[in-house]
Order: sequence, then structure tokens, then C-alpha cells
Amino acid sequence: MEVLLSDIAYTIRGDVISEEDIYKHLQKGGVPVYSSNTKNNGLIGEINNSFYQKLNAKGTQGEITWTTDGNAGNFILRNRNFVFTNVCGKIKIKKEWKDKILPQWLALYLNIESKKYLTSKGGNPKLMKEQVDNIKIIIPSIQEQNDLIKEFILRNRYIKELYSIKSQIETQFKKKISFYTKKYLIRDLFDITSGVRITQFDIYKNPGTFPVVTSQTSNKGIAWYGDKTWLEKITKNGKKVIIDKTCLTWTKDGAKWKCGTIFYRDYEFYPNDHCGVLIPKVDLNLNWFRIYAQHIFYQNVVAQDSQGMLYEEQMANIEVEIPVKENGEIDIDLQNETYAEYKRLSDIKEKLESILDKYSL
Repeated sequence: MEVLLSDIAYTIRGDVISEEDIYKHLQKGGVPVYSSNTKNNGLIGEINNSFYQKLNAKGTQGEITWTTDGNAGNFILRNRNFVFTNVCGKIKIKKEWKDKILPQWLALYLNIESKKYLTSKGGNPKLMKEQVDNIKIIIPSIQEQNDLIKEFILRNRYIKELYSIKSQIETQFKKKISFYTKKYLIRDLFDITSGVRITQFDIYKNPGTFPVVTSQTSNKGIAWYGDKTWLEKITKNGKKVIIDKTCLTWTKDGAKWKCGTIFYRDYEFYPNDHCGVLIPKVDLNLNWFRIYAQHIFYQNVVAQDSQGMLYEEQMANIEVEIPVKENGEIDIDLQNETYAEYKRLSDIKEKLESILDKYSL
């Protein structure tokens, strides 16, 4: 059976409730007030019962709220009396349909189906009463609704367990491994260089398959592919610009939240003038160093408005701590062990995120 939501339920928009009013009538454990907030299922405060009774936008246990702005299209079945603000609405199933529709099933159905009805203005998704009223509902039998609810509860339990495991892994990442360390400047560990400017027009005239790395962070910084023979002729200080050694690169400038991003490279490439290159002078596990040093590089970015800068002179003087043996020699074995454990955890985390992306509503 296919119907419109307006055929089976009443939909009502909420009222403006100020933060000041909520604060004045605040009561822990009181009646919840819901908005389009993405945290705590939209809860923005709890008010005393006397103030609740004076309000018009009231809901009762078993009714559904939906968010109209921002986090639009989020439908939640409420299990207690509540108040809903102007960026929310509520759905109340009509009396004649109560024995044909389970509220929990309807909330699940709307969370999926409503995405087709979202509108956007200035990049802000909206789902107003008019759109909600016109959502088409295909109603299965009560038994099928019950089966779908049970399946969702079971799946949700698994998802919560996966999130818990993911959280444990992220906690493990943050743990500092105890080892002997020695402080070094980047210039003590690496030869520091960067490339020479070429343009997209140059690439257009000299197309090929050889990777050209810029300061972009998408596609691991590879912006273009050019002709290797042509690129080999470009020099800096009498040397070829092409890098043919395993190394790290970093983005020298650009958006401040991307500037300083490190990439590991074990293939030949051409760096342009916005790409910094770190070629190791000592024995280092570069994958380990990339993970360890990333937050340090970000901290050393100089920001001007929304633009970030991390040039060779700054890079040379960044101080890092490297694990060493008791005799002071750099401990490559410990770096390898640390990276292997990180890689194992990172692979598990990546698989978990893939599963969560697939099965989360």
C-alpha cells in the first residue's frame, strides 16, 4: 500500500525557544528540548514541567521528531514527553492508522526515504513541512515492520560494538611508546630541497605519464603527468629536479589546514616549487617518521588568514625526537616495530570504517 505521509500522520513545526528561556527554567532530568543539533540526538536542554505546560510545541511519548535545517532529515522516535524548537517538527500518526503502522518502523523508513526530498539553499539542506507531507510511504504488514525493527536493532548493536573497537584503536594510536630518544633538527636527518615551477600550460605542451607533484593534497599531491624526457632537462643549482630516491614530501603552502601535509614516495617524480622534499641522510623508517612527524609539521605552519606556509628555512629548524639505542645510535628496529603495529591497527580501523560507512543509516 502506498500513501503520502500527510495521509497517515499529522506534521507540525516547532516554535522558537530562546537559550535564555531554557536557562531560566533549566531542570536536570526535566522535559527535554530538541533542536537540529547533531549531538545528543538533538537535545539542547531540559526544562521544568511548569514551563513545559505553557508551551505550544509539545510532543508526547511515541511521537517522532524530524530536523528541518542543518542536519535536516533526521527522524527520531521519542520515548518521553518533549519540546521541539523551530528547526524541528513532530510527526503524530493518525488514530485510524495506529494499528497499521509501528512508529519505530516509520522513523527508520523516513530516515532513509526522506533524503530524496531534501532541498538546499546556499548549501544548507532543508526538509520543511511541505516536503515531509509529500513523502511517499510504502506500508508493509505489521509482521514485516516488526522483522525490520528487529534487524535494525541487531545491526545497530553490531555498529555500536564496531564504534567501540574503533575508539579503542584510536586510543592506542595516541599512546606514547616509551623509548630512549634523542633530539634532532630536520636538517640533521634530511637533505631538504624543493622543485622548480612549471605550469599546466607547460604540461599541455609536454604531456606524458611521469608524475608531477604540487602542493595539492588530493591524489597524494600528484596534479599532472608530463613527458619524462622534457622534465629531465629541467635543473636546479645544476642538478636534475626529478627525484629518484625514496623520500618524503610536504606541501609548502596553500590552505592552512593542508599546508605541511606529508607524503611517502618510493617512485620517481617531479616536484614543482610548492612541493618540499626530504631525502634521508640517516637510517629512518620513513613511514614511521611520516606518522610521527605529521602533527609536528602542522604545528609549525605559519598561517596568514586562510593561507599556510612552511618553507625550507622553517622546515630545517623543526626539532623532532628519534628513538635511539642506549649507546645513542638511531634505533631503526624500534621504528620498524612501531610502524608495523601502527599499520596493523590502521588496517583494522580502515576496514571498520568501511563497514560503518556501508551499514550506518
